[in-house]
Amino acid sequence: MTVAASTSTPEPEQLRLVAALAAQSLRLPSVSFDVPLARLGLDSLGCMELAARIEEAVGCAVPADAISESATVRSLCEALGRDERVDEALSRMRADAMLPEDILPVRRSARTASLIDAQTILLTGVTGFLGAALLRALVDRTSARIVCLIRSTREDAASRMQRLTRELGIDARRIEVVDGDLTLPEAGLRRAAWSALRGRLDSICHAGASISWVRAYDSLRNVNVIATRELLRLASEAGASFHFVSSLGVCYSTQGPRSIDESFESLDHIDGLHFGYAQSKAVAEALVTQAAARGLRAKIYRPTIISGDSVSGRFNPDDLLSMLIAGCVRMKTAPDLDWLLDAIPVDCVADAIVRLSGARSSTFHLSHPRPRHWRECALWMRLYGYDVRLVPYRDWAEQLGNDAAIDIGHPLRALRSFFLDRTREGWSVPELHETGRRARVDAARSLRSLSRAGGRIAPLDAALMDRYFSAFVRHGHLRAPVGPTVRLKPTVRLKPDTANVPVKPDATEIARELLTRAGIRAPGVSVVDWGTENSIISELTAWRSRSSTGVFLVRADEREFILKVKPHSRDAIAVGAALAGLCGADLGVAYEQWGSALGVDRGHAREIGIYKDGSLSAYMPQVFATASDPRGGLWAVLLERVAFKSRGETSVWQPRDVDIAIDGLAALHAQWIGRTDELRRRPWVGPIRRTSDVTRMAPLWRALAEHAAPLFAASAGPSLPALHRRIIDRIPIWRAAADAVPQTLVHSDFNPRNVGLREQDGARRLCAFDWELATIGSPARDLAEFLCFVCPPAVPSGRVERWLERHRAGLTRESGASIDRSAWHAAFGSALCELLIDRLAVYALVHRVKPQTFLPRVLQTWMALFRMVDDAVAS
Repeated sequence: MTVAASTSTPEPEQLRLVAALAAQSLRLPSVSFDVPLARLGLDSLGCMELAARIEEAVGCAVPADAISESATVRSLCEALGRDERVDEALSRMRADAMLPEDILPVRRSARTASLIDAQTILLTGVTGFLGAALLRALVDRTSARIVCLIRSTREDAASRMQRLTRELGIDARRIEVVDGDLTLPEAGLRRAAWSALRGRLDSICHAGASISWVRAYDSLRNVNVIATRELLRLASEAGASFHFVSSLGVCYSTQGPRSIDESFESLDHIDGLHFGYAQSKAVAEALVTQAAARGLRAKIYRPTIISGDSVSGRFNPDDLLSMLIAGCVRMKTAPDLDWLLDAIPVDCVADAIVRLSGARSSTFHLSHPRPRHWRECALWMRLYGYDVRLVPYRDWAEQLGNDAAIDIGHPLRALRSFFLDRTREGWSVPELHETGRRARVDAARSLRSLSRAGGRIAPLDAALMDRYFSAFVRHGHLRAPVGPTVRLKPTVRLKPDTANVPVKPDATEIARELLTRAGIRAPGVSVVDWGTENSIISELTAWRSRSSTGVFLVRADEREFILKVKPHSRDAIAVGAALAGLCGADLGVAYEQWGSALGVDRGHAREIGIYKDGSLSAYMPQVFATASDPRGGLWAVLLERVAFKSRGETSVWQPRDVDIAIDGLAALHAQWIGRTDELRRRPWVGPIRRTSDVTRMAPLWRALAEHAAPLFAASAGPSLPALHRRIIDRIPIWRAAADAVPQTLVHSDFNPRNVGLREQDGARRLCAFDWELATIGSPARDLAEFLCFVCPPAVPSGRVERWLERHRAGLTRESGASIDRSAWHAAFGSALCELLIDRLAVYALVHRVKPQTFLPRVLQTWMALFRMVDDAVAS
């Protein structure tokens, strides 16, 4: 924990030296020892410059929290030799958390509690990132006069306000300015201004704060705690409601409960908060809560990390996320942390605060309903064009310490202590915030209230990330990617455009065209995304293709359909290569060489071709219409929406359901057995993999195995990684068995994510979709994958043997082909081997950035099935 500065008296010589250095940084002739440097114009960049000057002059590190808005030359000198106990700092926090007895709210029933209905609102922090967004939201959603408390610096408060309204493009006629300073008693308001506000305020929206991830409590105390106390006094005298912007960081105490909702009292667990900003907000919350208990109408808003504007991309270059991204791009590495990237765009936070101000609850958690993983953000950086790879956190922190020590312009130089210092638990603060260590914060009640109030939170999707990174580059926060851009030209419309201008195809437009082709005319068509958000690979592939690709639910003519719009396979391959490169240099090199041979190549045309072919229609959803336009870059199919009785990627199927699926699978495979020469002539057929091909791909298999080893060992036992390596070493031995049985068209992605049982004519029948990986191969391949997904790890060997024979008998019955029993068992063992080195190892790669919850159980079942197979690999 970072603690406050000591009260030891600095030496006069040191005072004069630091004052001279401060004057140099501020370009002033001299600086007083006791004037806050921020009042003289010191900004965040100046803080970094001054810290570097002092470190060079005195030969010791400046504590990261020493230079702040309220810092003076004297406090800086005191901080250079500080040494205080944690318990003393905590005692000061608890003392500060006691609301003075003379703060007693007056009751004025005519005053409204809601910001929306207020006539006069005092807003603090308006020159900050969130405060500016709140000003816009209050101007847009209320009719109130908004009084903005602004500190005069070199530029007077009124001039700062005029410049801000011009930048925001808002009407300033309802905006007033009052000169104040949150670092001073009574918020720096003159008595006349205080009295005038007391007589007219309906609400105070207190968003002003000094935000820092590294500074100690004492350096934040005046702005974040004492100012809150003074504004509570003003609200109490005015009978105004009080809306306090806190932080979700107050919930992440290592001494608190593991699950936290809006009723959590943060002060009770302040000893487990490990940075000053969260501590200061916990103390301020306690003051607000006590004022509410005395009758003040008060609300507390706890936003998570605040990201850039969801529409314009406008961002705060000094926030944690922006600086971390810039630092990772500069270092070409990203910390491999199990972080949930819980961030909400600033405009959404501001809108939520205004909307929730009239809700009945007193505390709100502004947390994203669908946070992303930090590794997804790292993948995005790489896909955008930055050469970034994941490295273990301690290795990354060591690199940061070395780089930032010699690079004064390093984006993370000011945050070194946040990333490098260890808490008393032995972890850095970022490590304490990994999902396995930090508390789970429940925001369900707040999200329901926001929904009832008509609010929404923009999704953290690829489109938003693209907007942010474009803004980063446009404003010089990031350099433009050095390598070739990964974005492609947009595809053209379904119907030829006379001007031949490329435009982004719209899913609704595609749906209407396919409905017309199917003879279904509906005046109203509703189209919603129905699957892209569940897959980071699909989402990023859709972004890279620059078109409306994905799976969509279409409602038309009182019916529901599924629309699949396929991206070009090169986009899926590129996303896979970016993911591989993120996870390891050797893996990235191997994937670049062999990734196109994993079966994805030409998948965009293959699935549409198989649906159009119709030979397997009895076991597919009904196809209403297709579009295949290579020139325009469009491949789409409109399918019936099937109601399945048995489907689910994590569910264990009942034996009778497995029987039905295997019977259908045998019938599917029988359609093309003995006709592979004819099948090869189909333009959509995928790469046909032989034993020699699998052997040549060994460098990729080994790189995937090395990456998957930790997950495989944790999921199915320590013996699996060693077995995995032996299987790769013996490819020519086991893979020949796959070529020894009759070949047919295999689905190659045959699991409950893509197949189910549908009711048809009073019976259940197999229905399979997602055919983009289909190819010619051993029919045992689909059976092996299916059983790994639908069987429990404790599946009896006799039951597995019965299913193997059921499939073999079904193939013989349906096709007339004779398959030797021992050859069939060998082919099944071979299929298990190939499934492990190929599909399951690739799932482990995806799992790195997007947890595949089904994977641990599937690996356990794979081990159980493999032990049942008498194969040379097992010896």
